Amino acid sequence: MFSTAVSVGAVAGPVAGGYMAEHISYPSVFAASLVLCIIAFILAWRLQASGKTTAPAEATLISSLGLLKIPQLRKAMISSVLALYSRDIFVAYFPLYAQGMDISASSIGWILTLQGLMMVVVRFFLTKLTNAFGRDYVFMASIFVAGICFLLLPIWDHILVLAVLSACMGTGLGCSQPLSMTTTYNASPKSRTGEVLGLRLTVNRASQIVAPLFFGLIGSSAGLLSVFILSGVFLVGGTWVVKPSKRPNVEEAL
Repeated sequence: MFSTAVSVGAVAGPVAGGYMAEHISYPSVFAASLVLCIIAFILAWRLQASGKTTAPAEATLISSLGLLKIPQLRKAMISSVLALYSRDIFVAYFPLYAQGMDISASSIGWILTLQGLMMVVVRFFLTKLTNAFGRDYVFMASIFVAGICFLLLPIWDHILVLAVLSACMGTGLGCSQPLSMTTTYNASPKSRTGEVLGLRLTVNRASQIVAPLFFGLIGSSAGLLSVFILSGVFLVGGTWVVKPSKRPNVEEAL
């Protein structure tokens, strides 16, 4: 539910922003975002405390990082980073790439929205996919699909092909994000679930600091297309890290 709500925002935001930028102005997009942020702040202010009075177990950064020794947890963290940074990189750099091909702001918004829409739609089939092929294999395939889409992106410049690649990328990212969260939860020690989920958020935010800086340097020195190619290489290479340890019995699952 949580990850789906995030994806719903990814559906509505780009297309609304695209039309506002094209028909009103770019500053109007930021003004609308400011209003939404204020609404979010008010809603967050009204959140009620959980009411728990028990003191949390004392944890240190070293002990939290020690949780990464758990193989399944480590795989979930890596896949979460790959999925999150790749989505951020696409949203940041694709509009620049598309604008260079004279694609309108509203069309760019629709392409980004299509990706967000597929991230929502695929969640309705996620249970059937994991039951049929195994969670680990769906996990690996989702990252692989997103990586291939990144690699194919610089090859074509037709708007329909770009939309299809964006949709396929959204399908892969839509699988990997909730699977990463559930895998993290299931692999965590029962008494340290909150700590593990906090560590996941910390790792994700760290990637959101490092990735823009890293790819910004790559893009400025090697060109915009190098960002997509390198991102695709990282995602495809990441499938080796998250690959399952054994092959599931597909016939039995079906």
